[in-house]
Amino acid sequence: MDGQEQITVVASPEDKAAGEQGFRRLWRDCFGDSQAYEDFYFAQVYRNNAVYAAGDKGMLHLNPYPVMVDGKEQDLFYIVGVATEEASRRQGVMRRLLNRALRDMHDGEIPFTYLMPADIRYYRPFGFVPISGKKEKNIDREPERSLIEYRYVAYSEIVSDAFHFAAADGEKNGTGQPLFAALESILEESCRIYAKHDAGYFELLYQEKKCNGGDVVFVFQGETSPGALCGFFAYCREEEKACVEQAVFRQEFSAEQVEQILSGYGEFPNKIRLTMRFPFMVRITDIESCLRLFPAEAETILMGKRVQIRDEEIPGNSGVYFMETADGKRLARRRPIEGSEGELTPCDSEMAIAEFTRLLFREIHTDKIYFAEVV
Repeated sequence: MDGQEQITVVASPEDKAAGEQGFRRLWRDCFGDSQAYEDFYFAQVYRNNAVYAAGDKGMLHLNPYPVMVDGKEQDLFYIVGVATEEASRRQGVMRRLLNRALRDMHDGEIPFTYLMPADIRYYRPFGFVPISGKKEKNIDREPERSLIEYRYVAYSEIVSDAFHFAAADGEKNGTGQPLFAALESILEESCRIYAKHDAGYFELLYQEKKCNGGDVVFVFQGETSPGALCGFFAYCREEEKACVEQAVFRQEFSAEQVEQILSGYGEFPNKIRLTMRFPFMVRITDIESCLRLFPAEAETILMGKRVQIRDEEIPGNSGVYFMETADGKRLARRRPIEGSEGELTPCDSEMAIAEFTRLLFREIHTDKIYFAEVV
């Protein structure tokens, strides 16, 4: 391969055990994480993901996440750990890693993938499109404000059975399952796309925040039952500041009310940094699967038109797309750009995959997408 390292996929437990120290070295050299976080990631997350490796020069991790899309569960991948050793940078290592991972997701009919970039300029050339920017706010804690109507229960109390809440049947329940279901309902009210917040999600989130002195906190109004759940927040500590990195509350709660709730949490220091939005990018990896997920949006974009889409990274995506009626249903169809004899398939407009991704997710409405900092 012209002196280039072949891209390999490390997924089996045996291969992961053999490669872990090398991947830890790359992680340590490229990211500024604490030893506690590194140990957490490789003990709790690494075992479930797939690592794309360019020998010992670079890596890319695909972390699997169940994601709810319009009420239906989809298995998607969150891209993290994209790293190249310093001596091998600007030699195409990242391009080859991303190219292989994107094509594999296409072959697996994964509709789209997402990541949180260190710099969006790294990923724009690969067809990734920003759907949110980082939005933060500093809050001064005001402990003198009375918040007796709100009750705070830390995840660490629930899993340790130090706290039990009343389940719907009146029995005491310490498993957290009804609580997580209630939180899912809150997310479903306001979001079309979000990572499924089940027991596995909260356990990982808690372990991640615990690495930096944090926790996950559920907030109730009145009684501590799933029906009285207002929402939750997750935080870590940074010197003399609490960093709230997820805050999900019922739609009727205003931003001012959420800030008041955070300000009233007794475990916080006087300074709080609230992250309201993280910078995320998305990338369609299989156009046909994606259009099946969003038929109404497909109809809007393709209505009465044949649109040619070119995808330099995933040739299998390239084609002419249009709507067709079959068995009384409107479905998106694809034809090759060139026919068997080399003739071009007629089209009304042309665009690159990034522009199509932008159009589709604009129709979905990015404020209906909730991707937070997940591991």
